[in-house]
Amino acid sequence: MDPEEKLLKEIQGEDHAQYPAWRWFVLLAFAMNCGGNSFMFMDFTTVPDLTKQVFGYCPFEGDCIQTNSDSGDSFVGWTYSASLLAVLPAAFPVFMYLDKKNWITSGVGMFCNFLGGWLRYASVEQARNGNYAHARTVALTSSIFIGFAAAVIICSYSAIPSRWFPESERTLATTFAVQSNYAGWCVGCILFPYVVV
Repeated sequence: MDPEEKLLKEIQGEDHAQYPAWRWFVLLAFAMNCGGNSFMFMDFTTVPDLTKQVFGYCPFEGDCIQTNSDSGDSFVGWTYSASLLAVLPAAFPVFMYLDKKNWITSGVGMFCNFLGGWLRYASVEQARNGNYAHARTVALTSSIFIGFAAAVIICSYSAIPSRWFPESERTLATTFAVQSNYAGWCVGCILFPYVVV
């Protein structure tokens, strides 16, 4: 028997009973969290003129386009960049605790995503009420929490499959986890231009 056949027989003979049946729900929860995180990375940047209008940089519809103003471009850029910059410092504690305290670390990541999403909503509500300065601060704060959540997500792409899935299912589980990221980005990039423009 060649080594490849031997390996295949070992994989097929894995004891799937040692892995819980609800491992697929763990993966689904992770994928939804990951997709939502990627979606929020894109929500304020996909249609920048609308974001500038919402946050008071272009008070009248179409004003940003007509004046070709750069006013608010920095703010729109920071709603994305603040998330990216928050990933790096958050990644170090995630590296240290993801294996040791997996449930807590994953829970904190999901909570940061949850908090980032609600802060996004709160920032738009503040802007709608005319409190633009406060709304912009809340929007940037939401970006930081979204970045913290992204640090946990990035470190978990291979951790979830290796922890929860037998070897024969790890490729599928890893693929599903990673593709959920791209699905979130895709929905964020496609949905906003077609819904709001």
